[in-house]
Amino acid sequence: MIRIRPTANPGPAKAEAAVILIAVVSLCCATYLAAQPRSSPSSANERHHAFGEAAHAQPLAIRIRPRALIVDHGGIAKFRIRILHNSPAAGARLRRSVRLRIVRGLPPGATATFKPNRTRRRASTLVVATGSAADGTHRMRIRARSHGRSATARARVTISNAQSANFDIGAEPTRPMAPGISVPLDLTLTNPQSSEIAISDLGVRVSAVTAPGSSATRPCTGEDFAVVPFSGAYGFRVAAGDTTTLSELGFPVEQHPQLKMIDRPVNQDGCKGASLALAYDGTSTMGTP
Repeated sequence: MIRIRPTANPGPAKAEAAVILIAVVSLCCATYLAAQPRSSPSSANERHHAFGEAAHAQPLAIRIRPRALIVDHGGIAKFRIRILHNSPAAGARLRRSVRLRIVRGLPPGATATFKPNRTRRRASTLVVATGSAADGTHRMRIRARSHGRSATARARVTISNAQSANFDIGAEPTRPMAPGISVPLDLTLTNPQSSEIAISDLGVRVSAVTAPGSSATRPCTGEDFAVVPFSGAYGFRVAAGDTTTLSELGFPVEQHPQLKMIDRPVNQDGCKGASLALAYDGTSTMGTP
């Protein structure tokens, strides 16, 4: 049983807050005890195993989350990019570097930056500064290339004059955790505004791991843990002054963000007594997105 005591964490529209989970982890099982503050943002891994020769056959692929964002005119949109290509084990570097770029759909007047745009890691961030771009919905096509292979994915940014709005995020995972088992996070959303808000992005990530039992031979890092992002449809609303959960909004457990410890083919005793820090972020606007 996990007990969570969220506390107020006021901040500006672009604020981000961390959540601490104290984890007791072993190879066979893990129990989490949590004391977790709520965050007040308004703007923000899946496992991949490939072994031996099978890794060389893995095609290049990219996944973008969220697939769509709504930002204020002149605002900034951030997309998280996952790269799947020749990874011999979860958390390992790619065998070959991958270059990312937007090949279509960047709105005129906007600028885009990949951080990084060439990498051997499995993740990158696309930052779109909308600048003087016109209001409306713009569909972008992102391409990844690596030694003759390529992959594309699409993302959508809607530029709007809608007013951004702060809201609070909390979570209460209630299942015990074990390597390879996902624990759903039924996010709690609180709207302190006097008008309803529309949610257009939710994000959860493991931001830090403190593992006193970790060593060179039995390491424990953030690569031992992952969060599968929320997969439900955005644009849903939270009424003025209301507090609700993803479940109450009708989203099935399968669409909730999922926190898990990756089941590695190595001894993971270094994660015993580890402390995880989670960060929540999101985007909302007043009224209809």
